[in-house]
Amino acid sequence: MISLLLNEHMKLFRRARIWVLYAIIFSIVCFASTAYFNSSRDLSGDDWRATVNKQIDQDHRTIANSKTTDQAKENAQRRLALNEYRLEHNIPSQSMVPSPWSTIKKSSSLTMIATLLAIIIAADIVAGEFVWGTIKLLLIRPHSRAKILLSKYLTVLTTALSMLLLQLLSSIVVNMLLYRFQYITLPDLAMDTNGHIREVNMLGATLIDYGYQSIEFLLVVSLAFMLSSVFRSSTLAVGLAMFVTLAGQIITALLTRYPWGKYWLFANTDLTIYRAGAAPEGMTMGFSLTVIVVYYALFLAVSWAAFVRRDVAI
Repeated sequence: MISLLLNEHMKLFRRARIWVLYAIIFSIVCFASTAYFNSSRDLSGDDWRATVNKQIDQDHRTIANSKTTDQAKENAQRRLALNEYRLEHNIPSQSMVPSPWSTIKKSSSLTMIATLLAIIIAADIVAGEFVWGTIKLLLIRPHSRAKILLSKYLTVLTTALSMLLLQLLSSIVVNMLLYRFQYITLPDLAMDTNGHIREVNMLGATLIDYGYQSIEFLLVVSLAFMLSSVFRSSTLAVGLAMFVTLAGQIITALLTRYPWGKYWLFANTDLTIYRAGAAPEGMTMGFSLTVIVVYYALFLAVSWAAFVRRDVAI
């Protein structure tokens, strides 16, 4: 098994394509970080208290207005409590000062780029063997098809996760240098469902954000791997995987009007809605996790069945 893994990694990393994909991720992170940094040059951090006081006054007016909806009042009360805590404990918002963490957290939205690039690897690793005619050479080796498939899947996972790790680390390093390590110890504030406010370490919060992002990331990569196992054309596998990924949220918006729409995969991949207390009716964290596990098992089962049972003339 170890020899298979080493062989798959060697085949993958000796090609220029993987290094080009890494370079694309790093370049996009640098460009986006620089753009965010330039847009925040006017933030000195000296007048954040005045900004917070203005927000407090606005929230008081919102709460006192009889025409304000209950949801708007609830949001205003939440902001009011957080801002009063900021003033009392001298903790400015990340968006009010030149803090690198603000940009680093925004960079988690770039995970879609890493996802699309990882799809290229996942959707080609099996189908590419048929395209290049090397599948026969692979199958005559003294290893079962299940082990060969597993080695390819593990190679895809480690490579995809390395792309996500590159995005995170490059974002941290680039932004720390751009902001010259200002406000790096500044915490963020969070309020739980009981109204209790706690200070949140920004590195931990960033890792949690990436953790949530990685769930959909790994599911999409597994979907692309399944398509690569089913189809002999890597182009078709890449195209279908990218289409499903890009159209996933659009399809979700269309299906949410139906009761069975909650069983659609991409209606359950954003688990942050449960952390924010904004879960759709009839859905819970346990429900979404169950749906995710079922889809994941389905992707792996179809991949195994398609590859192991496929008739290949040796």
